[in-house]
Amino acid sequence: MGANHYEFHLVTLTSATTHGSIAMAGTGFAIVNSVSYSGTWSMNGNSGGFNFIVNNVPDGGSAAALLGVGLTAVEGVRRLLRRRSA
Repeated sequence: MGANHYEFHLVTLTSATTHGSIAMAGTGFAIVNSVSYSGTWSMNGNSGGFNFIVNNVPDGGSAAALLGVGLTAVEGVRRLLRRRSA
């Protein structure tokens, strides 16, 4: 059994920021072992926390990989907001 291959391609991205909060949404598709799955995602939050929602994403390892991508994005946005408020 070989290793799994995961890709995520961001197709659209919209965002809005205000002092201390952010909202982002977009569409994209994931490729898991040469099978393509399309879907939408959104992320919103403020200094109190973030919500990350993914729709139409395949179950299993690809969902975990997309969650990892989302959590990485949340951390990046958190650091960006922290730098801007400092």
